[in-house]
Amino acid sequence: MKSYPTLKEVSAEAGVSMALASVVLNGKKSRIMASPTTRERIFKAAAALGYEPDRNAQGLRMARSFLVGVLAYDISSSFVPEIVTGIEHTFLHTKYNILLGSYHNRTELDERLEMFRKRKIDALIVICPSMDDMADALNGFRQTVKVLVGRTAPLPLSAGVETDRDAIGRLAARTFHGLGHRHAGYLVNPHCDHSGWDGEWTRLGVPEAQRVVMESRNFFAEGEAVARRMLTEHPEITAIFADSDILAAATVKGAAVLGRRVPADLSVLGTDDSELCRMTSPTLSSIGQLKRGRGEIAAKMVLDMLEHREVKNITLSGKLVVRESLGPAPRRQEEGR
Repeated sequence: MKSYPTLKEVSAEAGVSMALASVVLNGKKSRIMASPTTRERIFKAAAALGYEPDRNAQGLRMARSFLVGVLAYDISSSFVPEIVTGIEHTFLHTKYNILLGSYHNRTELDERLEMFRKRKIDALIVICPSMDDMADALNGFRQTVKVLVGRTAPLPLSAGVETDRDAIGRLAARTFHGLGHRHAGYLVNPHCDHSGWDGEWTRLGVPEAQRVVMESRNFFAEGEAVARRMLTEHPEITAIFADSDILAAATVKGAAVLGRRVPADLSVLGTDDSELCRMTSPTLSSIGQLKRGRGEIAAKMVLDMLEHREVKNITLSGKLVVRESLGPAPRRQEEGR
C-alpha cells in the first residue's frame, strides 16, 4: 500500500521544526516567522516528497469544506458537460473539489440543494437555462457565494456569466433573412426569452404572422415531436432555429419523417456548436458559444469571490458557424413573394 509523506518527513528534509513547516505549508497565521530562504526550502522539500496538506484538517480549522457545488439543469444537454469540464479543470490545482448534481424538476432541485447544504459547500455554481424557481430555491444559500452560468440575477453574494440571448436571436433572424427565408420557426427552451428573435424580424419588415415559436425541452424525442407539429401546422415554414444542437438534430429527424429535405426544403440552425453538429447528416450549422470557457470563467469568479475580490457579471457573444444545414429559401417561396 502506498504511504503518503508526512509533515514530519517534510520538516526533517527541510531541516526545520514541524511547527514551522506547518505554518508555511498550511498558510497559518502565527507568531512563528520564516525567512524567504527558509520558506523556499520548505516548499522544495514538500514538492520533492509529494507532500499535500490535509484539506480536511484545514477545513475544520478554517470553518470551510473546500467544496463547491455544481448544479446543472439536465446534465445530458449538449453544452453542460463541456462547461463542467471547464469548471473541473480550473479547480484542479486549487484546494477546492466539486460536488456535481443535476435536476429536471423542482423536487429534484430541492433535493440536490439539500445535499449541498448538508455537505456545507463553500460556493455554488448553477448552470441553468431559466431562473424559474431558482431564486426561491436559493433562499437557503443567501450567505453562500453563487455564480450563475447562463443567467444573471440580483441575488445576495452572486455573479453571473451569460451569453447574450438577444444577440443570438437577432443573428439567427438575420441569417435566415439573408438567405431569403420569410417564414421561420423557433424551437425555444421553456420560459426562455425570444425578444431578440422577434424584434429583429420586425425590424426586417417580416410580419409576426410569418414566424412561429414553440417550446421544447432539450430532449431529442420531445424536440422531434414539436418540430413535426410545427412543420405540420405551418407547412409554409422554410427555416427553423433551435435553442440547442440536440433540438436542431431532432428537427432534422422530424423533417425527414415528413419528407422535408434539409437544406433543400428546410434550413436548420442550432445553438452551441457542439460535437453533435459534425455527427449529423447533413452537418448542422450552429451559433457557437463558449462552453468549456464559460465553465472556466465561472470557476475563476468563484475563486475571486471566496477571496473577497470584486466580481462583475460577464456577458459573452455568439458566433455563426455555417455547415450543410443552411441553404437559400426554396424557389416556391421566392416566387410567392
